[in-house]
Amino acid sequence: MRVCSRQGCDNPIPEDAARSRKYCSQQCSIKANNQKAMDRYNERKDRLRGKNICATVGCGTVLRRNNVSKYCEGCLRTQRELREKDKIGRMIGEIIGT
Repeated sequence: MRVCSRQGCDNPIPEDAARSRKYCSQQCSIKANNQKAMDRYNERKDRLRGKNICATVGCGTVLRRNNVSKYCEGCLRTQRELREKDKIGRMIGEIIGT
């Protein structure tokens, strides 16, 4: 049995509902969409007020207000380096495996 995706609502989704249905009713859908819109609005406002902090756990770097990314440059660089190392490792694995 599937359960409504809206936070705070644990009502079941009817069995005869479409597979792509996420909410138990139209009211839940409207409330969830309104909440998402408010979250985006508050996120934008916080960024413009200077309350924008890097989303990486444990980083805490305060981002500039014109930075639209959720991560600081140091964390982005680290993520890029990890992806490149992973890509190189897979390439070496393919060469050795053949």
